[in-house]
Amino acid sequence: MLSWNVDQGVIRELRMSGRNFILPWGIETADTRGFFSLEKPIGYRHVREVEHFHADAHRSQTETTVRMPEGYWALRLDDRIENARTLRRRASLTSLDDTVLMDFVMRFRFRKEFFPSAEIAGQTLRHRASDVYHQYPVRTARLNGTDFSVYIEVEEANNDGVLEPNLYVRDHANEWVVHARMVPRKIHKEVIKICNGWAGTRALPSWANSAVLAMPGVRSLLWYRNERRPYPRIVRRLFNPNAFPMALLAKGRTLEWQVRMDIV
Repeated sequence: MLSWNVDQGVIRELRMSGRNFILPWGIETADTRGFFSLEKPIGYRHVREVEHFHADAHRSQTETTVRMPEGYWALRLDDRIENARTLRRRASLTSLDDTVLMDFVMRFRFRKEFFPSAEIAGQTLRHRASDVYHQYPVRTARLNGTDFSVYIEVEEANNDGVLEPNLYVRDHANEWVVHARMVPRKIHKEVIKICNGWAGTRALPSWANSAVLAMPGVRSLLWYRNERRPYPRIVRRLFNPNAFPMALLAKGRTLEWQVRMDIV
């Protein structure tokens, strides 16, 4: 039977027969300079103007309004334990002003000791701590366990035509990361971000972005670079440059996820 601990909208623990098999689940998004995570204190350069949380043994509801350097939006999240083996998550992001987005992510994280392997897009993956994003435009992924397995299915994805829904599996450190992730389909602009702690995932100035990305071969080299082929650890700590597309979500438009997790 599933049971949980929820704190300020973040599912901190999810237990099957009393054993916690996850790390915290939240929501993430970013623009050129800001990064939001529902899981505090993670994130940079955003202000939560309104927050409402309610949770009980079977349902968690979250509403928050967030202002970022390039956007203003409202998030609604509704998580439910629907029966002994099923959890369903619904999330929506509605732009309150024209909003630049790098992605819109519903996070699932699982302790690797429960799951020797993962499956996505016809591939079977073993955990090697590679940190590679195995990302595909698919609706399902599975983690294979010794006592029980987990099946994740995207039931609905409203992308407003400007982003495209994907799932990815990543073997990070001591966990499996499974993200339902919308990424730009219609590109508003392209930026180079320095993705590490001291830079705070800050982008280069616009003039530098244009100049560097115009150099032969640079765009293809840096395009989602650390997701496809992670840099050595020392490079990630010191510099970690990556090029990303950004989408523009017009005022009043909404993105939506509905994702189900089953114990099988």
